[in-house]
Amino acid sequence: MRALILSIIRMREYLLKEGKGGKNVMLCHQYLRKTKAWLSAYPRATERQVRNYAKRHLQQLLYLTPSSTNPAHLSIIEKLKSLSDEPAT
Repeated sequence: MRALILSIIRMREYLLKEGKGGKNVMLCHQYLRKTKAWLSAYPRATERQVRNYAKRHLQQLLYLTPSSTNPAHLSIIEKLKSLSDEPAT
């Protein structure tokens, strides 16, 4: 899950750098800062802890995902949506 979140961050940062984001830039930067801060504050977080973070911030992560023109869009959305189907831990 950490790898998925990091890939979302990399994709969104690239889109913002290229000016192809298509979303509110300030909101994206806010979500990116918050997520990157959490990941750096907990570098040894277990998979369970990262999943719980992703569940709590699912809407923010969905906002950061690339648009439907990106080939990875559907797989990222499916993986993130599957979090809501898992039992709470």
